[in-house]
Amino acid sequence: MTTKGYAIRWPRMMPIQLGGQILIVLLMLGSVLSGLVSSSRWLLLFQWFVIAFMLGLTGVQGFRLLRISNPELELSEQGLTIRGRDIPIDQIDRILLDGYFLSSIGIKLRGRRMIPAGLHFRFAGEEDRSTNELKQWARAHEIPISPGRVVRWL
Repeated sequence: MTTKGYAIRWPRMMPIQLGGQILIVLLMLGSVLSGLVSSSRWLLLFQWFVIAFMLGLTGVQGFRLLRISNPELELSEQGLTIRGRDIPIDQIDRILLDGYFLSSIGIKLRGRRMIPAGLHFRFAGEEDRSTNELKQWARAHEIPISPGRVVRWL
């Protein structure tokens, strides 16, 4: 049984999305506090609800971004381990490659429409070699590899 490990990190879009969410929350908060948006009580209540919801989403995404416990991908004969999560081969539906020069990789599980945020990554070093070895591992275990957009949920 051979196990090979690779250093990984979050995709480039994750910090950009987090920054955009923080900016939107600050703009909404500023408009609500200045009273420029509405004098209607129900609309003001709805705006506070949206701000609270956005703060919650931003908090969850920020927590996940900062909580990198084990930034490593390990390939073995039984499956793969990504950030400490074991995934057997029979649970993997396909591997998606998003982009060419700055590629990110998503692992789609069987029965799921979207890719969980923890299964969306890019290699930290030697991206070409690591991506080719991942492709070889996937071919050896008959896991389809396809180019496409990685649609993920949080």
